[in-house]
Amino acid sequence: MSAMIELVDVVKRYGDVVACNRLNLAVEQGELVTLLGASGCGKTTALRCITGSLRPDEGRIIIDGRDVTDVPTHKRNIGVVFQNFALFPHLTVLDNVAYPLRVRGIRPVVRRERALEALRLVRLEGLGGRFPRELSGGQQQRVGLARAIVYEPNVVLFDEPLSNLDAKLRLEMREEIASLKDRLGFTSIYVTHDQEEALSLSDRIAVMKDGVIHQVGRPTEIYAEPRTSFVAEFLGNPNRLTGVCVDRIQDQVVVEADGQRIVATDASGTLGIGDRAVVYVRPESVRIQDGDASPDETTLRATVVRSAFLGDSTEYILALSDKVNWHLRLDHATRLAVGEEVNLVAPRPGGRAFALAGSPVDGSPGVALGER
Repeated sequence: MSAMIELVDVVKRYGDVVACNRLNLAVEQGELVTLLGASGCGKTTALRCITGSLRPDEGRIIIDGRDVTDVPTHKRNIGVVFQNFALFPHLTVLDNVAYPLRVRGIRPVVRRERALEALRLVRLEGLGGRFPRELSGGQQQRVGLARAIVYEPNVVLFDEPLSNLDAKLRLEMREEIASLKDRLGFTSIYVTHDQEEALSLSDRIAVMKDGVIHQVGRPTEIYAEPRTSFVAEFLGNPNRLTGVCVDRIQDQVVVEADGQRIVATDASGTLGIGDRAVVYVRPESVRIQDGDASPDETTLRATVVRSAFLGDSTEYILALSDKVNWHLRLDHATRLAVGEEVNLVAPRPGGRAFALAGSPVDGSPGVALGER
């Protein structure tokens, strides 16, 4: 089966800055793929190349088997949901939704019927006569979503659509988007810097940095098996330990730092004894020792530095050394005092280890060798 959307060696430059650097991505029919990364990573530039508002300097954009690199936006049969809603303030909700049909020359009676149906799909029946200023932010974003699907496009693109909404509305709109995609079966590329959005909505995630896609995979794969130190650190707010590889058994290594050791999977596949390495450990895989550790676990000594009440849990900051702090969330049944010494228990392997390229042992994380 051929992909519905393809980026083939896409390059986009702004002067000397390469915003997209040889992007290759295929999105299958009915799939939602998220471009995830921090501001300035190139994800929005990539999306604009797909919409046609930007032309790539090199490479091709293919939609439904057709090369649309030089095709204007209005002829690409794509819907776009924008961050800032982009509604016409002088038009009613119904006329905003019907506008894409109007520019396509659809008869007024058909425009009205299809716009009313789109409003019904996003649960805004009865609000067609209002103006955008009379709606809440969440309702305005639903209007934007209805407008994007009213002409039944094969592809719907989302440009950080929830970033202007509060937390409760973001959750509601995530559910709305997922429900509509399942019902209508459109193919999507979704741009966001929000990890939770990406993990909850996506069939696959493409993690970007500096115009490069570092890894593409299912949310569970990206989270559990990051291939570069950037992906490991970007997702999930992991704990990290930077030290030296002192032993190796098959695909696992032992990394030592300040007299403490942890067993980890060698994600880069390049670590040898004596190499500098950084290990990323998910906080949820660590526990407080309340008995003897099993042979399949590693014990680390730590001192409680501070705590923060988070409602359903308490987050503790624990010092493994003068330079290394880890964080751990515990339910309220476990209470630790500042200054208390505890043992942290991590499984074997307890995380993923990456070789450091050109960084001091206690410096910033490098890129996994051979990955970039």
